[in-house]
Order: sequence, then structure tokens, then C-alpha cells
Amino acid sequence: MKTLKTSLLLLTILCMTLTACQNDPVITPDDEADYLTVQVAATTQSEFDEVYQIVDEAMQEAGLYGKTSTLCAAVTLDTVAQLVTVDFGTGCTGPDGRERSGVIKIAYIGRDRAPGSQMSISFVNYEVEGYQLGGALTVQTLARNSQGQLTFSYDISNGQLTYPDGTTVSYASVRTITWVAGEGSGDPSDDVFHIEGNSTGTNKDGDSYSALITQPIEVKTACLSDGYILPASGMVTVSTTLLPSAMTVDFGDGTCDSELTVTYRNKTKVIEL
Repeated sequence: MKTLKTSLLLLTILCMTLTACQNDPVITPDDEADYLTVQVAATTQSEFDEVYQIVDEAMQEAGLYGKTSTLCAAVTLDTVAQLVTVDFGTGCTGPDGRERSGVIKIAYIGRDRAPGSQMSISFVNYEVEGYQLGGALTVQTLARNSQGQLTFSYDISNGQLTYPDGTTVSYASVRTITWVAGEGSGDPSDDVFHIEGNSTGTNKDGDSYSALITQPIEVKTACLSDGYILPASGMVTVSTTLLPSAMTVDFGDGTCDSELTVTYRNKTKVIEL
């Protein structure tokens, strides 16, 4: 039986937000500064999304999902308080080669994938590869839609990512995820998910941005590339404090590739992820 872990990679939506250079609002191939917010938003979102993978494994190790995990952390379960604690101590290296330290706390209600079940995730001095995360994640199984597809909410509030150099960026998102294909197959490679929602944040210069998914982002586990599942289709409208009008990000026509197209004032640029 699949656990929700098979859906984790869908949450790593690279380059959901983009911005342009403050001095030149026209996208050109040489404006590397145009992608500052791309990098910041992608890094922030992916680090928070990775936390849920850790949470899923911790819940397995605690015996709540009936499977074992590969975490290097100490996992404890308090059934009275309905709390799972994942303690990486002063630092340990996981099977993925990344070093983590600090504590992740998971307050849970109900069982995995049961409608109404919820996990509230918080951090105590949690770091991964020198990046410190703050804020809260809430993951809730909502219900099945009229097509019988399972839906989830995945919200990040007061999110902060502190870089090794001490720079801090902010992030918040509200997303709904629909498991549109592959749930009952037993094959994790045939899963397809649709993602809707919005996000806001600031980049390392303190500039604000917001992003709205205007066409659901489709993510297929079959589109695996270097450990990430890249979006196959969908569109996002991006607004920043630096530009007088919004940009559009097009993730493609459903083909498994690493390209997206950014459009700003009728000018387009193809970006390779």
C-alpha cells in the first residue's frame, strides 16, 4: 500500500516564483539577477517540502504507519499527547548525505490519509546543511472529491529560511493537492497530482513577491530527474514589488522535461531547471 510519502516529491515545485532585475524590468538572457527570487523561493519551498518527507518517515518509525524508516534521528512517540519528536541532536548525516541537527515536532490527529487527519509540524533549532528553518507546517487530509480523488491541504505559515551567511527570507503558502491518478495501483511511478494555491514571501534583498497558480500544476512521479519530480504542466502568475506588471510562468504541455517559459510584457524566455 502506498503511503503519502509517494506524494512528497510533488511538493518540490521548483521556481514557482520569479522576479526581474530592479534596474532592468525586461527579461534578457544575461540578467542573472532576474533569477534571485527563483533561487530563493525554490530553495525555501523545497526545504520545507523535504521536512514532510522526514515527517512521513518519522511517523513510520514511530509505528503509526506500520513501516520502518531510514532516519538517523532519534524518534519518540507520546501517544497521550499525540506527539512525535524527531531529534537529530547536534548533527547526523542521513542516507541522502545531508547533515541535519535540531528537533522537528509533529502533533498529530487521526491516521494517515483518513479524512480529517492532520499533522502540525514545528521546529526547535532545526538546520539542514547550515540552513535553519522556522515557522509551521500543517498537513491535512481533506476528503475525496466528486471523482473519488483524495485531496490534501499543505500550508506553511510564518515560514523562515536562514541562510548560512545569516540572511533570512520569509515564505508562506496555501496549497491544495489532488491525487488524480495512481493511488490504488501499488506502483509509485504512476502517480499524478494536481496542485492549486498561492504563495508569498521575500527574497534575500527583502523584496516581496506573490504567486498564484492560475492553471493547476501537474506533477507526475514518472517525471523523475536527479531526485526531483519536475512539474509537467500548469501556469503561475507572479507579482513582485520590483515590476510594474505581473509575469507568467508556464510549466509546459504535460511532457516530462526540465523547461519552463517565463513571459513578461510579451517577451518570453525559456529556462532550464
